[in-house]
Amino acid sequence: MGFFFQTNDGVGDGVNNTTKKISEGLTDIGAKLGQAFKDAIDPNKIMEVIIDVDDKTSEVIKKFGQGRAQIDNLKISMSDAVVEVTKLGGGFTEILEIQKSVSESVGRNLVLTTESYKDLFAIQQVLPGQSDALITGLKDVGISLYQSTSQVQKIMDRAREIGVSADKVGGQVAQNLDMMNKYTFQGGVDGLAKMAAQAVNMRINIRDVQGAIEKAFNPESAIDMAASLQRLGVAQSDLLDPLRLMDLAQNDPAELQNQIVEMSKQFTTLNEKGQFEIMPGAKRQMVEIETALGMTQGSLAKMALSSAELGDKMSKIRFSGNFTEEEKTMIANMSEMSAGGEYKMTLDGKSLNMEEAMQSISSMGEDERKSFFESQKPKDITELAKDQLSVSTAMAASLKTIESKTQYAFAGAKATSKVLKGAKEGSQKLADAFDDKNAGTTTTQIREQLNLTTNGLAESFAGGKLNFDVLTKTMKGFGEYVDGAFTKTFQNLNTIITDTFNFSTIKKDGVTDNTNKDVQPQSTHVEPVVKKAAKDMLKMPGQEVQLLPQDSIFAMTKGPEFLEKLNMLNQPMNSSSNGTVNENKNTHDITLTIKIDGGNLSETKVMEILNKTETLQALNKKLKETVTNNGLSV
Repeated sequence: MGFFFQTNDGVGDGVNNTTKKISEGLTDIGAKLGQAFKDAIDPNKIMEVIIDVDDKTSEVIKKFGQGRAQIDNLKISMSDAVVEVTKLGGGFTEILEIQKSVSESVGRNLVLTTESYKDLFAIQQVLPGQSDALITGLKDVGISLYQSTSQVQKIMDRAREIGVSADKVGGQVAQNLDMMNKYTFQGGVDGLAKMAAQAVNMRINIRDVQGAIEKAFNPESAIDMAASLQRLGVAQSDLLDPLRLMDLAQNDPAELQNQIVEMSKQFTTLNEKGQFEIMPGAKRQMVEIETALGMTQGSLAKMALSSAELGDKMSKIRFSGNFTEEEKTMIANMSEMSAGGEYKMTLDGKSLNMEEAMQSISSMGEDERKSFFESQKPKDITELAKDQLSVSTAMAASLKTIESKTQYAFAGAKATSKVLKGAKEGSQKLADAFDDKNAGTTTTQIREQLNLTTNGLAESFAGGKLNFDVLTKTMKGFGEYVDGAFTKTFQNLNTIITDTFNFSTIKKDGVTDNTNKDVQPQSTHVEPVVKKAAKDMLKMPGQEVQLLPQDSIFAMTKGPEFLEKLNMLNQPMNSSSNGTVNENKNTHDITLTIKIDGGNLSETKVMEILNKTETLQALNKKLKETVTNNGLSV
């Protein structure tokens, strides 16, 4: 059975649409939750995070001026903080910025603890725009970064316990922290925070009264100040005693400010419109008092009006029961004068006059009253940052922590760092293999060889005629260079790959050795794999002559003179005991056929080329290998 509300103005449709959207929203949450779990174990997502963390931590290491030895420590600290920071609405990027900011502000290669990233990010969230100045200022007055969270907590406590803006109080503390190195504040940062909270409540800045503090600090100017205030009709006793002025300036500037606030009340009045104003004739007097105190012009008037308003509230609100001074101030600051001239405050969405408001507060049970005041008091900074997140942001952050946990665990693992380090070193070695002076593959050597080849080709075709000798020499030289350089390069690559990645080696007999190098570390030599020709270039008598394309560009069939010279070169000379030379001839009948594939080359030209000494020596060597079956027979 279902219910459907229908009205003429379409309210029923609106209810149904809202219900539908809520249902779709819940379904969407389920889908996002499933996606979060999927991304948590997705190898591609994990790899993206691993690379991102390595890239960004490398940026920090550059600022440190250090090598990768420090990077593992930094990765672990930052990666472990991701989940907690993500819960507060941040992520790895924010952690990186915190680390950079801290390194720059303290000027040291300080790697923060995992917990401190969360705390410092929380400070950024609850005091946006003030956190960096606060952290730097606290460090300048001797407070450790790891203690900054507790100090900021004190600032928040002082601000919210009297109902003033924590952001403004934090800003004033940040601007004036250098005063702590000049004067003594009761309670340290807490004393400065108390002074800042009162200044915010009075709508002034601490710096407006800093001149008075400096004048009272010096004995001579303190005496002049007390005399001037007495002459101007000031009745505040603590301001008329030079010794007291000096003591307050040196040991309790917050109380000196408070005494000035109390003094300012005497110059205000409440007019018939229910507004506070400076009394007639008192404005000139206040200007002279500001001069005597060394205060900023106009600041005393703002102080007087604010203090008069607070004093009026405190006198008119009937605080029945047991209220602390902080609770009274908080209630007074939650109220404001209405157009009718009475103070009102809002409770549970209702605007109540102060009598009604106090009755409501007084009628609260113990737990309800405690809850009311606790709601106005500061919370732990981390909890406050989390509590201030919107619903949508908090939900997104919760889902993000699911996938972040696994991804950043991999990114921070030492095993991952070892793999990345190995890949980096391996790639560098591979690059070095292609830049080897011994192999002739440096940029300079390649350029020089190309220049030689280009010049040789140009000379070969100079004057529009082909110089076959030069062309042959040029191409032979280039071929020898390429063969030598790249053969050496690939031998180097084979060794590097095997040594770096622990691949199996190939033995001479073609059997793969699968023995792990870690088990037998002595087996480090890698035998290069040599590809043997399938057939000999020259055959014995009675067999068909077969040449491989890569072995020669010529095939011969004729040339008695050529063969005669080959035979002469092939005759080793042995000296006998009587000084005569004995010839030891090893005769083989070989029939060669010359086949010319050279286009327009004549046989005479071919014979001229073949009769060159270097050509004869090269062919003679091959002939020996053929006759002796590559040295296997005699």
